[in-house]
Amino acid sequence: MITFLRLFLFIVLSVLILGCSSKGSAVTGTVSFEDGTRLTTGMVIFESGSHAFSGKIQPDGAFRLIGTSVKTGIPDGTYVVTIVKAVETATDRSGNPTARDLIDPKYSQQSTSELTCTVKGKTTLNITVSKPKS
Repeated sequence: MITFLRLFLFIVLSVLILGCSSKGSAVTGTVSFEDGTRLTTGMVIFESGSHAFSGKIQPDGAFRLIGTSVKTGIPDGTYVVTIVKAVETATDRSGNPTARDLIDPKYSQQSTSELTCTVKGKTTLNITVSKPKS
């Protein structure tokens, strides 16, 4: 009985370890404007079918996408890239909050973004975006 339990425990642990191993690739990069200055806020989202992966844009413009857990990467494939929450907030003279888009709104929608990326192995990207049209 004890041998059976040990074997059962070994099989369960093996399946869990193999099932939780890292699958996918690390994706990092920066988001910059056409003039070379960096976007310092927002969220980068990679979407493909039912899969979506995101990473917060850091104050230096860098981002790192994460999988469904800290140990997993992004599956290889082609993704539509969107950027959301890229706004600057302030208050007006009356003390009311205001927000101003920092990038062209087309980047926030999958259907209008025009940004795509192919992930194959460890991937480092330099994404260039434009500012909103006046």
